[in-house]
Amino acid sequence: MRMRRKAWTEPRLAACPYFIEQPSEHRGRWRECFADPAGPLHLEIGCGKGVSTVRMAHDNPHINYVAIDEVRHVLAVSVNNTEREFGGNNPGNLVYAAVDAMRIYDTFSAADGIERIYISFPNPWDERAKHHKRRLTHPRQLFQYREFLSPDGEIWMKTDNDALFTATKRYLGECGFEIRCLTDDLHASGFSPNYISEHEQLYAGQGKPIHFLIAKMKPLDDGDDKNHSDGGIDMNNFFEANRKRLDSFTRISNEIGARADYVQGGGGNTSVKLEGSLMAIKASGYCLKDIRPDRAYAVLDYEALRRFYNNSDPKAFEDVEKAGSEQAKANTKAIEGLAALRPSVEAGFHSILDTYVAHSHSVYANLAACSVELEGIVKQALADADYKWGWVSYVDPGARLTFSIRDEVRRIEAETGRRPAAIFMQNHGLIAHSDDPEACLRIHTDVNDRIASAFGIKNGDFPQVGVHELENGLFEADCPFLTEQLASGDFREKFLLESPLYPDQLVFLTGVFSFSEDMPGDGMAVCNPKTGVVTFNMPATKAQVIAETLTAVLFICRAIERKGYTLSTMGEAAKAFIANWESEKYRKSLAGK
Repeated sequence: MRMRRKAWTEPRLAACPYFIEQPSEHRGRWRECFADPAGPLHLEIGCGKGVSTVRMAHDNPHINYVAIDEVRHVLAVSVNNTEREFGGNNPGNLVYAAVDAMRIYDTFSAADGIERIYISFPNPWDERAKHHKRRLTHPRQLFQYREFLSPDGEIWMKTDNDALFTATKRYLGECGFEIRCLTDDLHASGFSPNYISEHEQLYAGQGKPIHFLIAKMKPLDDGDDKNHSDGGIDMNNFFEANRKRLDSFTRISNEIGARADYVQGGGGNTSVKLEGSLMAIKASGYCLKDIRPDRAYAVLDYEALRRFYNNSDPKAFEDVEKAGSEQAKANTKAIEGLAALRPSVEAGFHSILDTYVAHSHSVYANLAACSVELEGIVKQALADADYKWGWVSYVDPGARLTFSIRDEVRRIEAETGRRPAAIFMQNHGLIAHSDDPEACLRIHTDVNDRIASAFGIKNGDFPQVGVHELENGLFEADCPFLTEQLASGDFREKFLLESPLYPDQLVFLTGVFSFSEDMPGDGMAVCNPKTGVVTFNMPATKAQVIAETLTAVLFICRAIERKGYTLSTMGEAAKAFIANWESEKYRKSLAGK
């Protein structure tokens, strides 16, 4: 039975000196919260009302305890129980925090040196097999705990649920833990000390035996398999096991990829997290509209990638982009029946976000992202949105961008208690993400609707872009808006090639597009400066990509100009990075194939 919310919860927590309001800000610094920072540090996950927690802290003043639960009104009851136990005094060795255990990696790190984790009577999630991954002892959680447990750290676990206890023993073995103590009847075993929680009192009173174990962490062997059996994927059965999520992934990709106002050419990317710590992400050089449940994407171990980005300091690497690239390469998985493709270079930030991630180069979102006034525009446009948002300054795509997004997500979550569901990237584009595919699409659409409205236009006002074949085998752009703007004299070759708004403009136009009254050479596109007509000497698919890219750039420039905002362009360092970036050369080589 769920506990009713208490009206006094927030005032109670706000007045408590040992309730940590912004737990992620203490990541790596939890010992600073205690009177004796040098004392052993123990963590209780799912402390509930704190009945056993406060007794444990009272009896062991030399040990520091962090007790977490995701329900704030339950934590308020814990605070009341602590006051009674300690006579209204600050215990000095106990703090509470509201933390979602599924994202515990955002709250603790190896620098905290946690020596013991208590997990008592967690939700068994035994109704349906697909819910097993939510168990606090599931391998996806155990691998997170390994990231911040000290060497030889322990997990103490209690439950009345037979199925959960049996599975937990298997999980621990799969994840490099050695069981040192085990009993199926804790109260009859004589084990001491045993601090009894409210749940334990209830179950013991009903005559239920209490299962208990202590597991010690061991070093992982190189051969340890993180694609564990429970919830893991039989690679030969990959498509059937992930059918529903791959279908949703395909639909999101195709809906966004079908619109030239959302992505141009092979721009943007999407991903979905699957069972067994796997993630499907659009392959580099492919278009979103190409994605199907069995093609145009790569598969990675997102948990391994997530651990790297959540637990690393980018300043610690001599070449952070190389380090990120090596991680993506090392964690790319071969799936029988799926072509071996290169994952998007932006796989890093996909790994740290929610189940479904959609990243587009929408012309509407980029009206804000390519304005110097980005933050103010978005703040006003999304003022009454039912989701949180964040933004990052321009950062070159790759590892640095992932670290920047990681820090912004943590900042917003610390300030608001919620992860931002929409993230703007200056001079780049938009990210929308959610654990629900419909919500992911809704947020993406809503952001674009709101930004378009802020600029006095509608989502969908982007002009139609096409190309048609001439008699001599050349192609010509078929877009009156594009022709009119290029003929106006306001946009010249120097501006379009040397002051790019975002990476795709640089990637698709440099070395290919120019102004000339002559016909284009092989593989080239030229704009007649007098007429504004663009002619292409290349396959129709590549011509379409360039036409869409040119139209998007000019559409954004005109809308920002009409509104009186200041155009933001990429700096020289960013231009040099993209121009010399091997990943973008690879993507460009595949564009239009």
